[in-house]
Amino acid sequence: MKLLFLITIYLTTLPSLHSLAGELSTSDYKRVAKDLDNICGDTWCEADFDWHIYNLKCDFLKETCEISLDLRDNYYTNNANELTPLQIKHKIIYDKYFKDLLPNTYFEDDEDTQVHVYPQLCTLSGYKNKFELLTGNSYSQMLFDDVTECINSIETKYYDAQDIAQIKTKLTLRYGDSFFE
Repeated sequence: MKLLFLITIYLTTLPSLHSLAGELSTSDYKRVAKDLDNICGDTWCEADFDWHIYNLKCDFLKETCEISLDLRDNYYTNNANELTPLQIKHKIIYDKYFKDLLPNTYFEDDEDTQVHVYPQLCTLSGYKNKFELLTGNSYSQMLFDDVTECINSIETKYYDAQDIAQIKTKLTLRYGDSFFE
């Protein structure tokens, strides 16, 4: 009976000891990722892209956190039936070059919008415990700054790929498919 009592005490205090040690629960991770995603409209998404942050996981022994997010670039196009043959050719060539530059990019199309989705994983360092990740019930300034830096880096890479794909598309249209062979 005494052993059963000790096991019960151990099991009921284990989650709180885990929390005191600076670990996060699954619901904490989900809440922080959701909070970061919700500020998108007031921060990063006021720029050229929409961002979707959907996962956060930390390994405090390795002092790292990983955030899964998508850069979403919306292109509003004319109805596909109204595109000229040259516009269609340009789009096909551009999309191929762009996909070659950023292979994990995929496209979502509907009637008048094409969305380039660029999934990324940000690895952030310097997080030894949940207290560096959280302030009260939300994310810390340190986490916000690190996510902002990661987003800026992803955007730079994406802009560079857009520029290169555009240049290669124009050269291909002008000089033919063999220009880059």
